[in-house]
Amino acid sequence: MRKSNLALIVLTCCLGAWNGGCGDDDSGAAPSISNLTHDATTLSLGEQGLILGSFDFTDPEGDGDLMQVDITMPDGQAGVVPDTVLTGVAGLTAGTINWNLSLTPTQAGTYDFSIRMVDEQGNISNELLGSFDAQ
Repeated sequence: MRKSNLALIVLTCCLGAWNGGCGDDDSGAAPSISNLTHDATTLSLGEQGLILGSFDFTDPEGDGDLMQVDITMPDGQAGVVPDTVLTGVAGLTAGTINWNLSLTPTQAGTYDFSIRMVDEQGNISNELLGSFDAQ
């Protein structure tokens, strides 16, 4: 699949709040994520926009490492999004990740995205789905 030139940068991803303790489970279980929220539903075509969001996580080992985002553009092409290192989650077994995504939509229509969390052992969480429009 050809990668698009969609101008896209994951700016920050950090711990917003937490309610867990330190993990000591060595089972290699994948993190689990839920409750995806994001504010932007429509961005302006050709202009840089910002989407603010959050999701909740549980991670038995407390070794959350990365956030992965995939974007599918209106024509079905994949947008390029680098993995984002999670900060402030070391040792936490549950919490909320606040994230933002800065991008310049290059096509009018609906953009679908998925978010996953990856731990230090490479275990990948379930994926959460969202979308926004560009016009």
